[in-house]
Amino acid sequence: MMDAFLARYWAGLDRRVRAALDRALDGATRTIDAGMLGDRPFFNIAGIGVDARIAALFNVRGRGARGRWPYILIGLREGCRYRSRDYEVELDGEAVPVRALLIAFANGREYGNGMTLCADAQLDDGLLDATVVEDRSVVARFWHARYLASGSAARAPRVTTKQIRRAAIRTAGPIEYHVDGEPGTAHDAIEIGIRPRALRVRG
Repeated sequence: MMDAFLARYWAGLDRRVRAALDRALDGATRTIDAGMLGDRPFFNIAGIGVDARIAALFNVRGRGARGRWPYILIGLREGCRYRSRDYEVELDGEAVPVRALLIAFANGREYGNGMTLCADAQLDDGLLDATVVEDRSVVARFWHARYLASGSAARAPRVTTKQIRRAAIRTAGPIEYHVDGEPGTAHDAIEIGIRPRALRVRG
Protein backbone atom coordinates (compact mmCIF):
# COMPACT_ATOMS: atom_id res chain seq x y z
CA MET A 1 0.00 0.00 0.00
CA MET A 2 2.81 2.44 0.79
CA ASP A 3 4.22 2.34 -2.75
CA ALA A 4 0.81 3.21 -4.16
CA PHE A 5 0.43 6.17 -1.78
CA LEU A 6 3.89 7.46 -2.64
CA ALA A 7 3.26 7.28 -6.37
CA ARG A 8 -0.25 8.62 -6.46
CA TYR A 9 -0.51 11.14 -3.64
CA TRP A 10 2.79 12.28 -2.21
CA ALA A 11 5.25 12.48 -5.06
CA GLY A 12 2.59 13.49 -7.59
CA LEU A 13 3.68 10.87 -10.11
CA ASP A 14 1.59 10.08 -13.17
CA ARG A 15 -0.08 6.66 -12.99
CA ARG A 16 0.97 5.96 -16.60
CA VAL A 17 4.17 3.94 -16.45
CA ARG A 18 6.23 5.83 -19.02
CA ALA A 19 5.23 9.26 -17.74
CA ALA A 20 5.95 8.17 -14.17
CA LEU A 21 9.39 6.89 -15.14
CA ASP A 22 10.19 10.12 -16.96
CA ARG A 23 9.32 12.15 -13.89
CA ALA A 24 11.15 9.76 -11.55
CA LEU A 25 14.32 10.09 -13.63
CA ASP A 26 14.15 13.75 -14.61
CA GLY A 27 11.74 15.40 -12.17
CA ALA A 28 12.60 17.83 -9.41
CA THR A 29 13.83 16.46 -6.09
CA ARG A 30 12.26 17.51 -2.81
CA THR A 31 12.88 16.50 0.79
CA ILE A 32 9.96 15.46 2.99
CA ASP A 33 9.48 14.65 6.66
CA ALA A 34 8.89 11.22 8.19
CA GLY A 35 6.53 10.60 11.06
CA MET A 36 7.49 7.97 13.61
CA LEU A 37 5.01 5.81 15.51
CA GLY A 38 7.14 3.85 17.91
CA ASP A 39 10.02 2.60 15.78
CA ARG A 40 8.00 2.50 12.56
CA PRO A 41 8.22 5.38 10.05
CA PHE A 42 5.29 6.74 8.07
CA PHE A 43 5.13 9.39 5.40
CA ASN A 44 1.40 9.95 5.04
CA ILE A 45 -0.89 9.04 7.98
CA ALA A 46 -0.67 6.86 11.08
CA GLY A 47 -3.74 6.06 13.12
CA ILE A 48 -5.00 4.38 16.28
CA GLY A 49 -8.58 3.19 16.70
CA VAL A 50 -11.23 2.38 14.15
CA ASP A 51 -9.06 3.15 11.11
CA ALA A 52 -6.40 0.76 12.45
CA ARG A 53 -9.02 -1.96 12.82
CA ILE A 54 -10.19 -1.34 9.23
CA ALA A 55 -6.60 -1.51 7.99
CA ALA A 56 -6.00 -4.80 9.81
CA LEU A 57 -9.14 -6.41 8.38
CA PHE A 58 -8.40 -5.11 4.89
CA ASN A 59 -4.83 -6.40 4.92
CA VAL A 60 -5.80 -10.00 5.71
CA ARG A 61 -7.82 -10.18 2.49
CA GLY A 62 -6.23 -11.83 -0.51
CA ARG A 63 -4.78 -9.57 -3.18
CA GLY A 64 -7.66 -10.24 -5.56
CA ALA A 65 -10.21 -9.44 -2.86
CA ARG A 66 -9.03 -5.90 -2.20
CA GLY A 67 -9.99 -2.64 -3.84
CA ARG A 68 -12.16 0.36 -3.09
CA TRP A 69 -15.49 -1.39 -2.44
CA PRO A 70 -14.20 -4.03 -0.02
CA TYR A 71 -12.51 -1.19 1.90
CA ILE A 72 -15.76 0.79 2.01
CA LEU A 73 -17.78 -2.23 3.13
CA ILE A 74 -15.31 -3.01 5.93
CA GLY A 75 -15.46 0.64 6.98
CA LEU A 76 -19.26 0.62 7.12
CA ARG A 77 -19.31 -2.57 9.17
CA GLU A 78 -16.69 -1.37 11.65
CA GLY A 79 -18.35 2.01 11.89
CA CYS A 80 -21.36 0.19 13.31
CA ARG A 81 -19.68 -2.26 15.65
CA TYR A 82 -16.28 -0.85 16.68
CA ARG A 83 -15.97 -0.30 20.44
CA SER A 84 -13.94 2.76 21.41
CA ARG A 85 -11.17 2.66 24.03
CA ASP A 86 -10.11 4.91 26.89
CA TYR A 87 -6.74 6.57 26.29
CA GLU A 88 -4.50 9.20 27.77
CA VAL A 89 -3.53 11.36 24.81
CA GLU A 90 -0.49 13.61 25.23
CA LEU A 91 0.08 16.21 22.52
CA ASP A 92 3.29 18.25 22.86
CA GLY A 93 3.35 17.64 26.62
CA GLU A 94 -0.33 18.33 27.32
CA ALA A 95 -2.12 15.12 28.42
CA VAL A 96 -5.89 14.57 28.56
CA PRO A 97 -8.04 11.46 29.07
CA VAL A 98 -10.38 10.64 26.19
CA ARG A 99 -12.59 7.81 25.03
CA ALA A 100 -11.49 7.89 21.41
CA LEU A 101 -12.95 6.45 18.24
CA LEU A 102 -9.94 7.59 16.22
CA ILE A 103 -6.55 9.18 16.85
CA ALA A 104 -4.69 10.11 13.67
CA PHE A 105 -1.34 11.74 12.96
CA ALA A 106 -1.04 13.18 9.47
CA ASN A 107 2.13 14.12 7.64
CA GLY A 108 0.27 14.09 4.30
CA ARG A 109 -3.32 15.03 3.57
CA GLU A 110 -5.16 11.97 2.24
CA TYR A 111 -6.20 8.56 3.48
CA GLY A 112 -6.81 7.52 -0.14
CA ASN A 113 -9.93 7.00 -2.24
CA GLY A 114 -10.36 10.78 -2.30
CA MET A 115 -10.72 11.14 1.50
CA THR A 116 -8.82 14.17 2.80
CA LEU A 117 -8.23 14.01 6.54
CA CYS A 118 -6.07 17.11 7.05
CA ALA A 119 -6.32 19.64 4.25
CA ASP A 120 -3.57 21.82 5.74
CA ALA A 121 -1.00 19.06 6.32
CA GLN A 122 2.35 19.63 4.63
CA LEU A 123 4.95 16.96 3.93
CA ASP A 124 7.86 19.27 4.69
CA ASP A 125 6.80 21.61 7.53
CA GLY A 126 8.36 19.64 10.40
CA LEU A 127 4.95 19.09 12.00
CA LEU A 128 2.29 16.39 12.31
CA ASP A 129 -1.40 17.25 12.18
CA ALA A 130 -3.08 15.39 15.05
CA THR A 131 -6.81 14.61 14.97
CA VAL A 132 -8.51 13.09 18.03
CA VAL A 133 -12.13 11.98 17.50
CA GLU A 134 -14.08 11.24 20.68
CA ASP A 135 -16.59 8.40 20.75
CA ARG A 136 -20.18 9.04 19.67
CA SER A 137 -23.32 7.16 18.68
CA VAL A 138 -23.32 5.01 15.55
CA VAL A 139 -25.56 7.48 13.73
CA ALA A 140 -23.29 10.39 14.70
CA ARG A 141 -20.22 8.43 13.57
CA PHE A 142 -21.52 8.28 10.03
CA TRP A 143 -23.06 11.76 10.05
CA HIS A 144 -19.82 13.38 11.22
CA ALA A 145 -17.62 11.23 8.96
CA ARG A 146 -18.28 13.70 6.15
CA TYR A 147 -16.11 16.23 7.99
CA LEU A 148 -13.26 13.74 8.39
CA ALA A 149 -13.43 12.79 4.71
CA SER A 150 -13.42 16.37 3.41
CA GLY A 151 -10.52 17.87 5.37
CA SER A 152 -12.75 19.82 7.78
CA ALA A 153 -12.50 17.64 10.89
CA ALA A 154 -12.38 20.67 13.19
CA ARG A 155 -16.01 21.44 12.28
CA ALA A 156 -17.25 18.18 13.82
CA PRO A 157 -18.22 18.16 17.51
CA ARG A 158 -15.87 16.56 20.05
CA VAL A 159 -12.91 16.57 17.67
CA THR A 160 -9.52 18.00 18.62
CA THR A 161 -7.07 19.06 15.91
CA LYS A 162 -3.58 20.36 16.63
CA GLN A 163 -0.23 20.66 14.88
CA ILE A 164 2.41 18.93 16.99
CA ARG A 165 5.98 17.66 17.04
CA ARG A 166 5.52 14.81 19.49
CA ALA A 167 2.77 12.80 21.15
CA ALA A 168 2.21 9.78 23.36
CA ILE A 169 -0.78 7.46 23.64
CA ARG A 170 -1.34 5.39 26.79
CA THR A 171 -3.95 2.78 27.71
CA ALA A 172 -4.20 -0.51 29.56
CA GLY A 173 -3.51 -3.33 27.13
CA PRO A 174 -2.96 -3.58 23.37
CA ILE A 175 -2.96 -0.52 21.09
CA GLU A 176 -4.03 -1.35 17.55
CA TYR A 177 -2.44 1.04 15.05
CA HIS A 178 -1.52 1.46 11.39
CA VAL A 179 1.29 3.30 9.61
CA ASP A 180 0.37 4.21 6.03
CA GLY A 181 -2.24 1.45 6.06
CA GLU A 182 0.10 -1.25 7.40
CA PRO A 183 -1.25 -2.63 10.72
CA GLY A 184 0.58 -3.26 13.97
CA THR A 185 0.02 -3.57 17.73
CA ALA A 186 1.74 -1.91 20.68
CA HIS A 187 1.11 -2.49 24.37
CA ASP A 188 0.17 0.04 27.05
CA ALA A 189 1.92 3.05 25.49
CA ILE A 190 3.40 4.31 22.24
CA GLU A 191 5.21 7.52 21.27
CA ILE A 192 4.81 9.51 18.07
CA GLY A 193 7.25 12.02 16.62
CA ILE A 194 8.52 13.70 13.46
CA ARG A 195 11.87 13.50 11.68
CA PRO A 196 12.17 16.60 9.51
CA ARG A 197 13.68 16.25 6.02
CA ALA A 198 14.10 12.48 6.37
CA LEU A 199 13.40 11.36 2.78
CA ARG A 200 14.26 12.66 -0.67
CA VAL A 201 11.61 12.05 -3.35
CA ARG A 202 11.49 12.91 -7.01
CA GLY A 203 8.47 13.65 -9.12
